Amino acid sequence: MDTTVDYYERELVKALINRGYTEDKIKAMSPKKRFEEYCRWKGLSDWGDTLWATVEAAKVVAPKAIESVCETVKA
Repeated sequence: MDTTVDYYERELVKALINRGYTEDKIKAMSPKKRFEEYCRWKGLSDWGDTLWATVEAAKVVAPKAIESVCETVKA
C-alpha cells in the first residue's frame, strides 16, 4: 500500500521525466527547481516561485505577522 509521501514523490519524478529530465538531472536539481518544473508540467507556468515562497512562509509565519495582517484586513 502506498503512503501519501511515496505517491507524491513518484508523481513528482514522473512529471519531471515527462518534461524530459534524466535521472541524473533530477537528482542534481534543488527541491525548489523540482517544484517549479512540476508546477510547469501541471500547467502552473510561472507560479513556481510564488507557490514555493507561500509554502515556505506558511512554515514560519510569526504570530505577530498574522495579527498585523488581520488588523489591516479588518480596517
